[in-house]
Amino acid sequence: MKNNKVIIIGPAMVNTLGMIRSCGEEKLSVHLMLQGKKSINNYVRFSRYISKIHYFSSDSELLEIFHRDYWDEKEKIAVLCGGDDAITFLDNHYDELVERFQFFNCEKQGTINFYLDKTKQFAIAEQAGLSIIKTWIITDVHHLPKDITFPCLTKGRNSIKSTKSDMHICQTRKELKDCLSENTEYIVQEYLEKEYELNCICLAYNHGKEIIAPCTIRKIRDDIGRQSAYFHTDDFTNYPNFNRDILARIANMLHYEGIFSVELIYSKGKYYFLEINLRNDGCGYLYTAAGCNYPYIWHQYAKGLLTANVGRNVQAQIYKYMMSEQDLRNLFDRKVGFATWLKQFLTCDAFYILSFTDPLPFFYSNFVHLKQFVKRILGLPLV
Repeated sequence: MKNNKVIIIGPAMVNTLGMIRSCGEEKLSVHLMLQGKKSINNYVRFSRYISKIHYFSSDSELLEIFHRDYWDEKEKIAVLCGGDDAITFLDNHYDELVERFQFFNCEKQGTINFYLDKTKQFAIAEQAGLSIIKTWIITDVHHLPKDITFPCLTKGRNSIKSTKSDMHICQTRKELKDCLSENTEYIVQEYLEKEYELNCICLAYNHGKEIIAPCTIRKIRDDIGRQSAYFHTDDFTNYPNFNRDILARIANMLHYEGIFSVELIYSKGKYYFLEINLRNDGCGYLYTAAGCNYPYIWHQYAKGLLTANVGRNVQAQIYKYMMSEQDLRNLFDRKVGFATWLKQFLTCDAFYILSFTDPLPFFYSNFVHLKQFVKRILGLPLV
């Protein structure tokens, strides 16, 4: 019997939890390398699907775990990434790790880190066939380009150094100046009113020569600076003017293998590129629920059990997914009515953290939120 061990690296967030559940539901032995300390705040660690857990707080500690516990395995172990820090680490140590582990890569050390700079992704996306939004690069917040048009959208230039809090819609030059922070490099883009937004999550293998992309995600409720809260898988046939070959071209040009996502908007008759994420996506578990378990397929690839025919025949159902904890804010902000929200909640096929077969992460996550809320009311420190 082949080794069914899989390594998952990441912080306590939904990206990591979704991969744990995807692998655990297929009876794989999940070895989790969890960023942070053994704390109740690390709600991911309470998943029933974890066979072994390591904690780390630095790249050197993470590398030590690989050498100490997994270096002498007889077979390559599949490694899955739940965040940009994890994929940065693996890319930095590609040459050292590639012979013993099967992890997301672009076939050359340093390539993924190069493309974490979103501006470096534009040329790839344009060559693949997507339109590029008019963009300005801000390296000095005191010297803004004079030709910026309004309204505009700001976002951090680098995935590691920035968060969704760097995203703002600015109507005037003063608003733009007021929302920018020192020592952060920004991308400023013309703000386009979108008809809809898609998130295409895919799995590439054989260094980008083969790709699995059975469906896309259609976002229903999402806000600038806040994670998408309600969405569903959708068949590409519902978007006849989108060429799915674009996704294969991106993977092929990058020589990429692993899970990745391409985000885009449709506006004024064109598909405009937003960004590429060369890692697992926070929405990834929806694909597992819909019948396309990317983490398990990656494990099969590491074991030499994935053929081109298998990859091409993967199917996915149309499933609905809600980040119920996030979406409650839309309910409280009256962006959706209670009756509509309740109906959507009751008819969802999968959830952000909530799982009736793996309930403890949801329980501890909400316990932490409740504790922080009480501290705010009492004026106590949040740490």
